[in-house]
Amino acid sequence: MKALFIVPRFLFPLDRGDKIRPFYIAKQLRKLIANIDIITFWENSSEIKDEGLKTVRGLFRNLYLIDKTGNIVNFLKNAFFDVGQLRPIQLAGFYSDEFREKLNFIARVNDYDIIYCYHFRMAQYLSRGIFKNSYKILDYADSVPLIMKRYFKYSELYERIPLLYEIITSKFYEYNVSKYFDEYWFVSPIDKENVYTNDRLKKYVIPNGIGEEFIREKKDDYRCSEFRVLFVGYIGKESLEAIKVFYHRVWSKFKIKFSNVKFIIVGKQDKTHLNKIFGSDKTVLVKGYVENLSKEYSSACVLVAPMIFVAGVQNKILEAMAVGLPVITTPYGNEGIFAIHDKHILIANNWDEFSVYLENLYKNVELRRKIGSNGRKFIIKKFSWEEAYRRFEKILSNLTKNSNH
Repeated sequence: MKALFIVPRFLFPLDRGDKIRPFYIAKQLRKLIANIDIITFWENSSEIKDEGLKTVRGLFRNLYLIDKTGNIVNFLKNAFFDVGQLRPIQLAGFYSDEFREKLNFIARVNDYDIIYCYHFRMAQYLSRGIFKNSYKILDYADSVPLIMKRYFKYSELYERIPLLYEIITSKFYEYNVSKYFDEYWFVSPIDKENVYTNDRLKKYVIPNGIGEEFIREKKDDYRCSEFRVLFVGYIGKESLEAIKVFYHRVWSKFKIKFSNVKFIIVGKQDKTHLNKIFGSDKTVLVKGYVENLSKEYSSACVLVAPMIFVAGVQNKILEAMAVGLPVITTPYGNEGIFAIHDKHILIANNWDEFSVYLENLYKNVELRRKIGSNGRKFIIKKFSWEEAYRRFEKILSNLTKNSNH
């Protein structure tokens, strides 16, 4: 049996959800078959050196790597084409003639049993009917139009016409591209219900799991000599808006009311936007990307995930809870997790509640211990990458049966 992974980004470092999910799903399939290839873009030469190559080569037999360091002329040409075809403009950022040519070559010289395609942006490469004899999985992960609809009310006026175009065309594209695949995966039931596909009976929820390093890094000491409030995430629009609102509505009052507090931001980012928010605030520490994220969780006192427009399942919440770190989030942050408020997690319905929960955790070490330890037990029991393993096992069994008839 042979498989091919078609993914948008090189799977190292694991600093974003669109790297984490396909990486761990590949690890599950690797338990069942040895011959797995991957074709993907790389954006920074440091990704594909030394540790990065060693890590990814540990999972895949052949690596087909396409340079995506940026060409504005090609992007504009592709975007113009997409608008002419009433397709989402975001597809242009992940289209490359070199990628298509390489994929066509791979299709001619290989007979793959399984094709795993991550995200609908990469599905454009399979819309011409290649790999006709392969079993093709499209992992939508989450619903892109749902995220954009939630962002709409926070967007600037100049963004709204292109945003409406993307919402409408993405909704249609999600459906139209589904006919080229045999089944569809989603990270949560909410995303599953918000994406229309060619066959509703072929939709499966494959939840995210937790990396072993987060389960090993158990938090035991809930005392806080310095009250470290942690935010983790790739600083895109979703995270930037969440940080901005949290800082102005919650942190600006909290830092005055309580002493020896620190707001720590971890994740790949452009510090320019964050500096505009924080200025020279000494109670804020912007760390950027860190290699050992589990240590950041175990040394913090609370994770805040003040998400105001997201979809899917937030890996940072799963990881923090798996370590045993108490989490405060919004209802959006708990979507797809379904943790119980005041038992496994604290869910704030408004910014006043967020402030109250943060103050309560600051004052009460036993509350921190209760939420942290309960959350850890809940996440470890409920979230596992083994659901992907079981689904692959079923697919491979069916393919074997069909080949014997």
